[in-house]
Amino acid sequence: EIYHTGDAVARDACIFGTGFMKIFEDQGKIKAERVFPEEMLVDDREAMFNSPRQLFQRKVVAREVLVAQFPDKEKFIRQAALDEDWEQRLNEGYEQAKMVDQVEVIEAWHLPSSTDSSDGRHIIAIDNTVLVDEDYTKNYFPFVKLEWSNRSLGYFGQGIAEQLTGLQVQINRLLNTIRVAMDLVSVPKVFIEAGSKVSKSHLNNEIGGIITYSGTMPEYRTAQAVGPEM
Repeated sequence: EIYHTGDAVARDACIFGTGFMKIFEDQGKIKAERVFPEEMLVDDREAMFNSPRQLFQRKVVAREVLVAQFPDKEKFIRQAALDEDWEQRLNEGYEQAKMVDQVEVIEAWHLPSSTDSSDGRHIIAIDNTVLVDEDYTKNYFPFVKLEWSNRSLGYFGQGIAEQLTGLQVQINRLLNTIRVAMDLVSVPKVFIEAGSKVSKSHLNNEIGGIITYSGTMPEYRTAQAVGPEM
């Protein structure tokens, strides 16, 4: 499972610049979970030098799953608002939104100021209540972070897609030029001398077809649509 998760995290790092693997305990077992980079939130100024002391994960979780995990908070979970995206879809009349009941969950970590301090915190909350509020004594976040390329400033890395953007834009422009040129020019044409007697019905794609003519023989030509340098 961890190997498959690692592949997904590495792919995220290549595409988005940063991949995250969350390490956690579940029923006495250590597990790893791929976290989509857009779920991770940091303060830009605090994370300017890639060392934030607070980290947030915004995740959308099924309401029934939350009830099973926090049965003592069931009343609040039942009353919690729908995730904003699904609520908007529901208001717009999307039928699939009616079948999905999801709640926005924010999990936050605040690192302790020192090894002797007790101001570290771990919180899990929804819009109307706090589900978990406990001390956090570790001096690191429970994530393995993988970056394709580090930036000079900021918490998130730079991916291959962003690095190749300029080159890809130029390639797209060249491809579009080639497409337009081929649509306009690279179409076979038949040259028939004016006054020659050629039956147009004989100009077809029949294999081994016979073309009767009188005078100058008709000539097929396809112009070069794109220059060699292109």
